[in-house]
Amino acid sequence: MPEERRFGAFGHNRGVCGRAQYLKVPEIIEAYGPARVGDVDEAAPADEAFPNSVVPGLVLSNGERVVSSFAWAFFADGTGHNARLETAPDRPAWRDAFASARLILPLARFVEGRAWFADSGGGPLAVAGLYRLDGPGAGRSHPARPPGPGLPGVRRDAAAAGPPAAPARRATMLTRPADGAVAPFHERMPVILPADLIGPWLAGEAVPAARLLHESPALRVEPLTRPGPPPPDQLTLL
Repeated sequence: MPEERRFGAFGHNRGVCGRAQYLKVPEIIEAYGPARVGDVDEAAPADEAFPNSVVPGLVLSNGERVVSSFAWAFFADGTGHNARLETAPDRPAWRDAFASARLILPLARFVEGRAWFADSGGGPLAVAGLYRLDGPGAGRSHPARPPGPGLPGVRRDAAAAGPPAAPARRATMLTRPADGAVAPFHERMPVILPADLIGPWLAGEAVPAARLLHESPALRVEPLTRPGPPPPDQLTLL
């Protein structure tokens, strides 16, 4: 993985994991490939992402891993950038996506409270997430819809595609109770998938809830020390 990118520290982060550094497309393919590049614009994702930012995500489409673009907010009003793992399988807002529209949000590191957290060995963090289509018919997931323009699984023709459109999909990040590294800074953290659960998660298979709730890699902590403007306010449906 390339050398870690560093950024100025912001003030107190509102809500659960509302600020993160996502992997770039080549890093995603290196970590989780082979994977096809869908409608994601490799130059579009910002170095730091906040709720409603355009971010890359990894999905399974027709048996193939595809990197596509997502708005990091599950609902059209910009809310829902995270959801509790403990209630997602049953709550109406999330249950359809939990059953059949899952993705990985590939992070380099994330903020909770007043600290950055990254894998202690420098590896990527495969965060469990859910997605849905935006636009007409939004409000439910469409995992079985065949690939088409702007959907996962489509290879963009760089010569004919033109400027990238707004993402056709929205994503939320699942959260769990904080582990020992994160707990001094915040009570919750993203669900980070162990390597052997990445495939089953993307395929919509049953995965052990206890492992998702309690397993996490060793994390390196980098406290935020320099003041700066706070991230945007974000209402969160937990």
